[in-house]
Amino acid sequence: MVIQCPNCQTKYRIDANKVRPGVSKVRCSRCGHEFVADSEAPQGQEKPAAAQGAKPEEAHKPAADKDRLFEEFDETPSDQSGGALGAGKSRLRRVLLWLGVLLVFGAAGLTAFLYVPQIRELVPFGPSQQAQQESRLTQKSATEEGSVEDIALMDVRQYMVQNEKIGRLLVIEGKAVNQSEIPKKMIKLRAVVYDEQGQALREKEFLCGNTVSLFQLQVLSQGELESALNSKVGVLTNNSNLGPGQEVEFMTVFPKPDKGLSEFSLKVIKAANAEPGN
Repeated sequence: MVIQCPNCQTKYRIDANKVRPGVSKVRCSRCGHEFVADSEAPQGQEKPAAAQGAKPEEAHKPAADKDRLFEEFDETPSDQSGGALGAGKSRLRRVLLWLGVLLVFGAAGLTAFLYVPQIRELVPFGPSQQAQQESRLTQKSATEEGSVEDIALMDVRQYMVQNEKIGRLLVIEGKAVNQSEIPKKMIKLRAVVYDEQGQALREKEFLCGNTVSLFQLQVLSQGELESALNSKVGVLTNNSNLGPGQEVEFMTVFPKPDKGLSEFSLKVIKAANAEPGN
């Protein structure tokens, strides 16, 4: 036998032999509505107690076995539009929604991890840290003969990047800070890499003012990288009038670095005075 709550339309299966006409009053477990379970009443309709010959007080008096009868209901709806099935669909939608949110945040976190070096460095034993550990070089003193003492090099770091066209790149970057009392311009540096015996392997001279992103380091060709890091626009914009205490970023790369690399040096070899206000 199937009965249906007239309030929320949730259907239940019960044994017809356990239903006493006009007396078996039950409560819907879904909406809490109380109604009379009558085997002679049409499905979905609530038969008044008076029409069943029950006394008025019996119409409002719960059946003695009401709780036992209701516990034996099968709460699985007989059709797919029932309340229980609707609740299941609602829960499924919420689960799918949360899964979608987690996927979006996971993708954003992965993108940041791959393309933002500062985030990669915070992750223990991440790819960026492993590459830097494998290629860790010792930096020689920058106070060599001919260096410009009133220009300080700050936040200097070196690391390896895998470029899809060139192969491995040794990247050296940092900031040059004007510690003099007059403006400076055209600050020029020299980077040298050495082997374990202290022999110079390669060197580069370059002007400060240009850097590229990690993504560009990974995808640009050698010619494109050299062009970007030697751009006159960047030099004129960032390295033409550096006031006292101001700083300018720099970056240089060594494509396909030698296996015997052990240390590098970086020093300022030129810094011209700039006209105040120019």
